[in-house]
Amino acid sequence: MSWGAGSEASTVKDYFYNYFDYGIDLLMDGARHTCKKIVMHTNVPGHYDFTQYLRCPFVMHFEGGDILPHSKWSDIRAILGKPASQPMILSRGSSEENPFGSTSVYGYDSMIFEVTSSNHIASVSLF
Repeated sequence: MSWGAGSEASTVKDYFYNYFDYGIDLLMDGARHTCKKIVMHTNVPGHYDFTQYLRCPFVMHFEGGDILPHSKWSDIRAILGKPASQPMILSRGSSEENPFGSTSVYGYDSMIFEVTSSNHIASVSLF
């Protein structure tokens, strides 16, 4: 939302396109209608979103190797190195609402990895 001197707040809102059959979400800029963020889901068992999305068959190529939906967090750290900061903890409701527990979110330059307690990747966000 932008504020200008003497003007009202912008009413244009960003919006998502959710492609459950492709395991991907796109966050679109409401004013420009361009993609701001891509979320790729791995459909890993034991995650809050399990069975809501099919697995996105992404392949991310880096000099140190490839990152795939079934890559483990330890493999990704070996390829990308240490994350930019300590992880943030992502909780989705109480243990009754979410029996799978919280996940850890790690950031790199223009990338966020959501990691389950079992060392699997739940999602990758590119922005």
